[in-house]
Amino acid sequence: MGESGYAGQYSHPVDIIVTPETVFTFSYYFPSKSVSYVGYYLTFNNGKQGYYFSLFSGWFVNNTNYYLCQYSNEQSNTWHTHWSNVYDDYQNAYGTVPSNLTVTSISMIMGDPYFTNQPQTAYFDSITLGVFQ
Repeated sequence: MGESGYAGQYSHPVDIIVTPETVFTFSYYFPSKSVSYVGYYLTFNNGKQGYYFSLFSGWFVNNTNYYLCQYSNEQSNTWHTHWSNVYDDYQNAYGTVPSNLTVTSISMIMGDPYFTNQPQTAYFDSITLGVFQ
């Protein structure tokens, strides 16, 4: 583990236009709550980010560059699947959604910014982003 406290991150570039119908669905599994958080984040073409994760220790505060959707009290040793309307999340965080807003990457993250120095394991599956019927 490095000085930043991150246990891992994988980013995949995308180019998806955000509309009022854009939905983000995702799943993750953590055998134990030995990390501080596990989840995903979206990066937008204007540099802002949207985080979707299970937080086990500590807390985060929204600011002008990112918003947070936190799933609390999730049990370990089971799969968790969530869906969220990205347009609504962005609008709730920033008030307006630019007409040319796109998602430029999806990242899976797991972190230990509180340096618990515990083994880090998480599993990710079923990532979808777009308009679905």
